[in-house]
Amino acid sequence: MKRRRQDRDDEYEEISIGLRGPTPHPQESIRGEEKEREEKDKRAAERKGRRTRRKKEREDSNEKNHKEGLSTDDEELELDIQRFRTQKDGILEGAIQVFEDVEEEFFEVEQLLGKFLLWKSEDFEAYRESFVPLCIPKVLSPIVRLHLLHWDPLQDDSDIFRTNWMRSLIRFGFVPSETRESLSSDPDLNLVPSVNEKIIIPWIERLVNAEYDPVSTKQTKKLVHLLRKLLSDYTVMNSSRQIHSLLKAILKKLESGTDRDVFIPMFDRGVLAKNSEALLLASRQFYGSLKLLDNICSWTGLIDEKPLQTLALDKLLARYIVSSIRTTLDLQDTIDRARDVVSVLPRVWLSGEEIPNGIKHLVRTLILIVQERTDFALPNNKIQIPRIAAILKTLGAAEEANMITLKYS
Repeated sequence: MKRRRQDRDDEYEEISIGLRGPTPHPQESIRGEEKEREEKDKRAAERKGRRTRRKKEREDSNEKNHKEGLSTDDEELELDIQRFRTQKDGILEGAIQVFEDVEEEFFEVEQLLGKFLLWKSEDFEAYRESFVPLCIPKVLSPIVRLHLLHWDPLQDDSDIFRTNWMRSLIRFGFVPSETRESLSSDPDLNLVPSVNEKIIIPWIERLVNAEYDPVSTKQTKKLVHLLRKLLSDYTVMNSSRQIHSLLKAILKKLESGTDRDVFIPMFDRGVLAKNSEALLLASRQFYGSLKLLDNICSWTGLIDEKPLQTLALDKLLARYIVSSIRTTLDLQDTIDRARDVVSVLPRVWLSGEEIPNGIKHLVRTLILIVQERTDFALPNNKIQIPRIAAILKTLGAAEEANMITLKYS
């Protein structure tokens, strides 16, 4: 994230200097400027190398219609990767040593659960009256936490619910002859949800606070899928304190990403028409912002709708993305960007009786572009009006769509 923001600032500064000319500085600051220049040149070379590699990968995979700003830029240097692996291996080794004097039967989840299962089968009443089901998650906590050190749901493709220790939890107490009635009276019915709530979800929250990048579509998809699975398949309650805390942490990250990662350069249309570097940066920043909007909208149905809509529509869309649409050079580009925005908005946000304020702002901007900036002497522009009208209708602005159709097509 830090590198991505630095690259953005470097590019904007280079273009700005090119537009206004260098600013004179006192003689004593020249040496410091030379060192800074060397650092910028190095970052520029690395940035160009990463983009070249990604371009080649797209060409090799026959990917078409790519838009700058939508691709990832989270590549790491091999040296950094190796350093991380060394540090991680050291941590895991140290964690294992904590249990070096523990007998295997008290270290393996399956064997430990076997002892509880034996008690349960031999003296069920004593097992239940001793509140053993409430204690099992606490007994398992140190071992489960050790296993979690190997699992990073933001990076790994491994499914925690397919691990041996988790399967042992899921199968605990199961018998083939079990009926719905006997299952409903089983005091261990909530074992897996309890472990998820008390151990796994707090671990996910720590990872979110430490490393979740809201601009990363890969991380967002993994995290959204995981939480939906926890809520739907493993009966974690959406109202639980742990889930509430996790979703609050995620929303905070999304807000931080909007504040720190979104930057729409305010070049006027004249500059964009003449300066290809400025045009490319503006386009890249628009699609980077659109990527974040898509990621934010992915949390629909998980995070409360009101704060999510406020962030996505009132802040990101109205304040930044619409500003970029205003500076498009032609009507076709306006349509392409507006369509891309509509494609990521949840349908439920577009189907209400009243249009949300952020979407109203987009509607007004599209109408303004048609009314004030479009040269209808060009035949191609008239052809575009029904397409603009279709976008307005999708946004819930049927009246405005009919108005521009009647007036301009």
